[in-house]
Amino acid sequence: MKHVHPCLSHALFIGSTLGLAACGGGGGGAGGTATATPATIATPLVLSGNASNGVALSSTTVEARCATGNGSAPTDPSGHYRISIDGGALPCVLRVSDGSTTLHSVAEAGGSQSLNANLTPLSDALVASLAGTPPADLYANFETAQSRITAANITTARANLTAALAGVADISGLDPIKDDLSAAPAATNAALAKLSTALDDARLFPADLNAALAAAGGITAPVKTLLQAASATCSGLRSGTYRLIVPFISLGSAFQRITIDAKNLSVRYDDANIDTLIDQGGCHFSTPDNDQFYVSASGVALLRYSADSGTTGIALIFPEQTLPVSAFAGSWNEIGFGRDTSSDPFNGWSAQLTVDSAGNVTDNQDCGTGLGDTCTADTLPTQLTANSDGGFDSSYQGSAVRMFGFRTTSGTTMMVSATPDGANLSIFAKVGSLTLPRVGSVSRYWNMSFNSAGYQGSFISETTTITANNASASTYTRSHASDGHLETLSINQPKDGMRYRPAATATNSSGGTVNVSAAVLMRVGDTGLSIARNVTSGQNFFALGIDRP
Repeated sequence: MKHVHPCLSHALFIGSTLGLAACGGGGGGAGGTATATPATIATPLVLSGNASNGVALSSTTVEARCATGNGSAPTDPSGHYRISIDGGALPCVLRVSDGSTTLHSVAEAGGSQSLNANLTPLSDALVASLAGTPPADLYANFETAQSRITAANITTARANLTAALAGVADISGLDPIKDDLSAAPAATNAALAKLSTALDDARLFPADLNAALAAAGGITAPVKTLLQAASATCSGLRSGTYRLIVPFISLGSAFQRITIDAKNLSVRYDDANIDTLIDQGGCHFSTPDNDQFYVSASGVALLRYSADSGTTGIALIFPEQTLPVSAFAGSWNEIGFGRDTSSDPFNGWSAQLTVDSAGNVTDNQDCGTGLGDTCTADTLPTQLTANSDGGFDSSYQGSAVRMFGFRTTSGTTMMVSATPDGANLSIFAKVGSLTLPRVGSVSRYWNMSFNSAGYQGSFISETTTITANNASASTYTRSHASDGHLETLSINQPKDGMRYRPAATATNSSGGTVNVSAAVLMRVGDTGLSIARNVTSGQNFFALGIDRP
């Protein structure tokens, strides 16, 4: 193959006269003449693709920030753009905005100097999963975050997005970033249409989906929960399958399933019976049989139902999710309520549990039925093993235990365990230090307690306001709207992540007295669920609270 003289192409860029001079020409002479080395022409970085939210974003500007160089280019009527950056180097992050929609995409390090990068709601969602932050943050903080934009990380983010959207749109055959949308847009447009419909039904904005994907990592079950259709009046009530845990009252299995149709307001039980849900406002629903559902923003709910002999039972409800056992790795606070034999009264207790990523319980501390500030080493439950019907199996001191998990879109994980006969129920929350609440902050909740026979002992709808806090004592005071009485609680007592309310006699707004029972309390992150148990022997109560709007 004949080699082209190196001066020829160089001369085309800088002028023929100057180019010939740089070649050194003839001449010669005793001392010789130095021959100039031709400059290397860098290949420009070219980024191209299509911008679309289901409809082409035409006459908008796509901007790119790269490891070296920035650039921008307009989109044509079909939404196509082409950016050429002289001296540009990967990786890059891109964005486009039409004034109402802003979309992002990426081009990975190690790629060729000519890459496709579409900007659609799918690429935007993929970037959220890749970055672990809202896509706009990756663009704004590109200098410090660009190391995340690798082919391997994009592949992982694409797999996570595919899993998260599996119940909404099958994108397993699509590459949201690199598909040629100029030649074959149909499959992508169909997926975008399904995603748009799902977001509308779920009463979500794309930013809500992106935030959930950013927090999810490889555990996409919370995103799948979030994408379920929501009630028109209560976004926490979403369609899908729920776990119904029925403790303390013998109704067959303590572990049941219900299926909720949030759009049409119905609930289907294990026995195939279907009830209509009657909207009582404020995420409170009833049935024709007078069962009462109270739903938090996360989807965790409490049910009050007619039991026997004029008594009321209480059940815990949460969306069914398939979580890996590794989601339970860490140290947990436990508050439980139960009994050993049918002749014993129900009583509360506390414990602390540590689980490794394989589901092995490596530490189990029994903190007793009192305050629980002193704990002793206890028998280790067996390894958590997946149950084909959902959740995990374990055993403690020879008794079978079933455990279920629920994870919110922020990453808070709750564990619930119960014995098959419902004689024992425990709620677990990750150990973590609490901070004092802000003075003036308001909490609204429903609270219902179990008595020593396992039935509902009380039910209230309450609003409390923080009136004071004391940083040196780690205490705060709250007032109750129902009767105006005050109570003081300590945080991180008896353990980090728990609260302690000592027994007291308070005065209500009418001048009467209110007896405040000593209790250990625990809130499970942003699930909307709170738990309290008795401290004083003989009082024997266990309370569940659920946030209300």
